[in-house]
Amino acid sequence: MKKNSILAVLGLSGFVVMADNWVVSPILPSIAAGIGIEPVRAGLLITAYMIPFGVFQLVFGPLADRFGKRQVITVAMLAFTVGTGLSALGATLTGLALYRALTGVFAASIMPISLALIADIFPMEERQTAIGTFMGVSFLGQGLSMAIGGTIAYLVSWRGVFAAYAGLSIIATALLLSIGSRIPSQRNPQSRILAPYAALLTTRASVLTHAVVLFEGILIVGSFSYLGAYIARTTVSTISLLGSS
Repeated sequence: MKKNSILAVLGLSGFVVMADNWVVSPILPSIAAGIGIEPVRAGLLITAYMIPFGVFQLVFGPLADRFGKRQVITVAMLAFTVGTGLSALGATLTGLALYRALTGVFAASIMPISLALIADIFPMEERQTAIGTFMGVSFLGQGLSMAIGGTIAYLVSWRGVFAAYAGLSIIATALLLSIGSRIPSQRNPQSRILAPYAALLTTRASVLTHAVVLFEGILIVGSFSYLGAYIARTTVSTISLLGSS
């Protein structure tokens, strides 16, 4: 097994997931116009994705321990691909919200399980470099998501954004099924899914830390989500004023 090949496959999966994570914000005005609603209502799509994305990260770790990390991340990436593809076909706010929720559920598995797999594959002296590479590639997707999503939405449509990400997801899934099939993965049927978190929540410092992170996420994601719509509306208003003068 070539460790760098495995790292590249995990990195591509992380890139796609983190790009998809933020892509709705810049194209929110296009989605709202496309399905005939106000951007403030279309913001439900961000909530529908982010809540499952946050909650299910707590679930997939123990599931990976019980059923095998490679097996769980492969199935999750396949389901993520389906959810992203369905998002390109959504015609109503309710349908899109359901598809984004499905995508968020399975996207939640990629980052934590990939990090766990890297820890299994790479020895301690190589692990920090491998983790740094994986995180760099993954967050490059997040950093480029606005540029990629905005460009595709402008040149094609907002549906083209989800279609393009679904195409990348198909490639990542195919690589997980081929190259990724050589990743060593052990199962522990005796692993209890909720027990570790029950113990974690009995620690005051842990509860406080997670509460602060939750509050920070609400403020950052909540304000950022409508930034694209605000800029679009302000730009249109400014152009209209200049044209009338």
